[in-house]
Amino acid sequence: MTQEHLTPYIDKWCNLAQYLNDYIVQNGPLKPNIHPIWNKYLHEYNDNDWIGIIACCMLIDEERPDVFDIGQTSHIDRLKQLYEDPLQEHKLERRRAKEKRRVTQSILDLPENKGSLWKLAMILRESYCTICNLKIKNK
Repeated sequence: MTQEHLTPYIDKWCNLAQYLNDYIVQNGPLKPNIHPIWNKYLHEYNDNDWIGIIACCMLIDEERPDVFDIGQTSHIDRLKQLYEDPLQEHKLERRRAKEKRRVTQSILDLPENKGSLWKLAMILRESYCTICNLKIKNK
């Protein structure tokens, strides 16, 4: 992906991070079971969105190694590897075939990956704060 092709994914990253920051300011610390966050962003972003956001993270990590710590970079790398695993795509297709009310949008939204998706959302918020020099703690 070229940098100009990443713009929509940077926008999605920023929208999610700003929403999370606004939530903290208005309601206090983030917890994994906050439905508006999942319904508005985490359930709605599809695999192309997450792949694009991960690509943005990897590009930023190369250009600005101060943004992510080593654990965050490792987590992003693990998520990238999920998209290279054909078993994950198979699990997603099986899940979609069984769903009655809504269709799972992403491999990261599969039940076994939701914890990793939540952690990615927290990494995206923290890195956004670092890049924008914001001091919004999730405590």
